[in-house]
Amino acid sequence: MFQDPQEIYSQYIENKIDRSTLISQLTSIIHNATIDRQRIESLRCLEILRSDDGEFFKLLENLIISEQSHKVKLYAIEKIGTLFKEKAFKPLKWCYYHEPSFTCIIFAILAIGKINSNDSKRFLIYELYKNKDFLIPIKKLKTFRSTKLSELLVNLSFCRYFRKRILNSKIDIKEGYIKGLDLSSVYNSFYQPNIHNLLPGCLIYLKKLECLNLSFNNLRRIPNIIISIESLKSLILNENLLTFLPSSMIKLSSLENLSLKKNKFLELSNSIGNVNSLISLDLSNNYLESLPNSLGQLTELCRLILHGNKFKEIPEVIKALTCLEELDLSLNSIKNLPEWFIELKSLKRINLGDNKNLKIESNLSLLTQIRKLSLYSTGMVELPQNIANLEKLEEINLHNNRLDSLPRSFRNLLNLKKLNLNWNNFSSLPEWISSIKSLQELNIRGNKLRNIPESIENLPNLRRIDLKYNKIYSKSKKVEDLAKRGISVFI
Repeated sequence: MFQDPQEIYSQYIENKIDRSTLISQLTSIIHNATIDRQRIESLRCLEILRSDDGEFFKLLENLIISEQSHKVKLYAIEKIGTLFKEKAFKPLKWCYYHEPSFTCIIFAILAIGKINSNDSKRFLIYELYKNKDFLIPIKKLKTFRSTKLSELLVNLSFCRYFRKRILNSKIDIKEGYIKGLDLSSVYNSFYQPNIHNLLPGCLIYLKKLECLNLSFNNLRRIPNIIISIESLKSLILNENLLTFLPSSMIKLSSLENLSLKKNKFLELSNSIGNVNSLISLDLSNNYLESLPNSLGQLTELCRLILHGNKFKEIPEVIKALTCLEELDLSLNSIKNLPEWFIELKSLKRINLGDNKNLKIESNLSLLTQIRKLSLYSTGMVELPQNIANLEKLEEINLHNNRLDSLPRSFRNLLNLKKLNLNWNNFSSLPEWISSIKSLQELNIRGNKLRNIPESIENLPNLRRIDLKYNKIYSKSKKVEDLAKRGISVFI
């Protein structure tokens, strides 16, 4: 049992022991204690006493070469580079070549970058240039500061680390920096397939990492180290076993895209409101029945995907999302649209498909800024006349319903480019469909058509028409004429 290093130092301050005794006792703790905290605290006390002393340099050097404790070695690497820049290069270089701990290697590289001597700079340039995957010319490397060279070598070292340990890893590198890291579906020959074992604590030194994919990894919690990567803009955690978001998510101050598709969320914790930089949030295929009020704090959110959950009504907190442009509520149990829905003035794309008993309210037509509307598999028998109020509509998906006609007002959708009527009950198309001059794609497979209306030929922008699974003769003259115009005909 060793005395606390701070108590020993206090005795020295109070002149109860002399300098020699203090150094002797602290050194004894460093060499013999088993508790890392005590050993590091002793090193801190020695640093105050003899930071410019040759003996302290030798102590740190020996710890770098022979120390077993990971934490103590990291402390020694950091301090020798800070306190002894003129002498630190040799032990740090040894550490780079011989140290088995990847985190220690990263610390050594960063410490070498701070030395900024001719030797250290030559070393960094050599280690970068000798790698075949590193594409920055040596002339350009020579213009970089040592700190930038060390950052580049850190990124290169991470590339080696992940490619060696994770066989299917995908790494996106731009100008020497790792920008994207795909570690989905981890399998490797060194560990069990557990991503927690493979994410080093020094991951935070990937200062320009923007996109991280950890999908398909059976994660039950978000690794703590991920929360510390402040540069992250996109975090993809699809197909895991997550049930909650930690309050520490607030640290991800640059995060714009969060994808939590196919996890085990029964509810969404209030901490989601802390990530107020979010632009896109995907919560599809979970077990959510409601959303927390804190979601309304995401004032920059433009895209919200809630497909395949347990919603029986549209959560009212959504009306606070004034920047929302895309909302996907498909495959839920929603029956009607609330009155406040028309307040979503920024909404441009909405998917209400696969809500089996959805009643299409007249207030939908008041969302005149809508450009893409999906109402597939809702069981609808007819469209309301006021659908034509959606003047900016470019795409509408009505497949797998019970429609046999379109309202005449439909002809006023003058910006419509894509119309999907697959798997309905149409036996004919109205002649006035030629009024929709903007139409580029018409899908009407799986209906009861016997012929193609003459008016189809008057659609100047038509590029694709799908007529499969109807009763139209595939070699008819109209089909041939459409094909001659360069239109892709599927029949």
